[in-house]
Amino acid sequence: GIGPEIAQTIVQLGVDLRGIRIGANLQAGIELALQQLGYAIR
Repeated sequence: GIGPEIAQTIVQLGVDLRGIRIGANLQAGIELALQQLGYAIR
């Protein structure tokens, strides 16, 4: 996850995260990224 300091920095910078897809853990995040690139996960 994102630590408190990083979260505060993101808010202070006004970063828009609405279009960002995240996974529950590293494996899920990698699977999402590979799917976005068109790779099939078996």
